[in-house]
Amino acid sequence: YAEVAAGAYAFARRLAELGIAKGDKIILHGESRPGWVMAFWGAVLRGVVVVPLEPSSSAAVIEKIGGLTAAKLVLGNAELVPLEGQRAGAL
Repeated sequence: YAEVAAGAYAFARRLAELGIAKGDKIILHGESRPGWVMAFWGAVLRGVVVVPLEPSSSAAVIEKIGGLTAAKLVLGNAELVPLEGQRAGAL
């Protein structure tokens, strides 16, 4: 639990560095793994709204949901490419 908490606080700090604030939205896309859990709780600590997507979601679905939610960050597998106006990162 200490490792998960440390990762969550580190991710919350990273969100702050990126200028992602309370109420902003981020997309979490990918298989469930420790990094996903840490990112989820880090976002919760920061007051950021998490939009989880299934690992099978296509790029078109991610782009559509990103646009509908005005997500500021798409976080998922390393091969993700930033959507227009959004940042992408890997879990």
